[in-house]
Amino acid sequence: HAHGRVLPSQFADENQGSMGVCDNGIASPWPPCFQFRKFRSVCETSKLCFTMGGCGPTDKPTLRSRVMLTATVVSFLCFLLQLIPVISISSDTQVVKDTHWIKGRGDFIDPSGARQDATLYISVDAIVVEVGNGTQVTRKWSGVDCNLAQCQSCKDSAADTIITAIMSLVTSIPQITTDIQRSTLAGDLNCQRTLGMVTAIFGFITTIIAIRTFINKCGDEFAEDVVYPDGSRATNTKYQFGPSLICLTIATFLKFFDFACNFVIKTPSLKRGDMADSLFALPFGKLQEKLEDAEQGIEKVDGATGNVIHTQPDSKTPHHNPNNGHHGQPRMVSVSQV
Repeated sequence: HAHGRVLPSQFADENQGSMGVCDNGIASPWPPCFQFRKFRSVCETSKLCFTMGGCGPTDKPTLRSRVMLTATVVSFLCFLLQLIPVISISSDTQVVKDTHWIKGRGDFIDPSGARQDATLYISVDAIVVEVGNGTQVTRKWSGVDCNLAQCQSCKDSAADTIITAIMSLVTSIPQITTDIQRSTLAGDLNCQRTLGMVTAIFGFITTIIAIRTFINKCGDEFAEDVVYPDGSRATNTKYQFGPSLICLTIATFLKFFDFACNFVIKTPSLKRGDMADSLFALPFGKLQEKLEDAEQGIEKVDGATGNVIHTQPDSKTPHHNPNNGHHGQPRMVSVSQV
């Protein structure tokens, strides 16, 4: 018990058993840079940060944990999906075939003029042509001689898409850590919420543009006739999406889901007020307790004095202490200066 009341975790243990990580979130200390007050004054406790932290529908603690942990799981799924496009950055024949971005089916004409059915596997670093007799020809994009402007456009787009694939995977890591950070009241930060939303929507838009460009240049508008340095060519080719393109597309739309989760949950009210900076002086556990009090209405701030007023919840709340001798109305038990 603290301040003469039952803590949420204690109440759960005594009456319902442990609420578990889904209701409590995952405790994650603040990044080291938040030890510096000047940094906090710019990136956490400025009016802009307060505005960004508070523009959302709810900051309900239990909903926070469930929404942000769901976002964490989805972000981890994004990370796994985005591994495939990064693995595809290879000129190895089997890797290109297994992780291709676009696959085309058409005819292959060798230097002697013989024609066979062929499958063209297009990746961002190389292409593989597999003909009906089992022969496979692998070429890095740098060695492909395109005789049409459309082929050159695909070649250029493939080089640009390598950067997109890598950056999408890299940004998934802070996306996961931000979702975990925001799953608890104490761990949540105005700057993390802002970065979570900005990076998610920015990543969504830029990746969608890159995907759309790649599809246009290497699918819809790609040349039906590709000539290689040895005189062979792939012709009359029709195209369809491959594993890397599908995985990256799914992961990109899941990033928008992460944006929505970060937007729905705003930061705790005490982290958007005059006392926000002083909260960083508290140990993580004590801060979590204080923020839980504020969200449940057990702890209020006197606007005139700046004092924190601790009150006992009434008998209708789940955190009622039957020994306090008061029913139906809050009872003030202590006042402390923050």
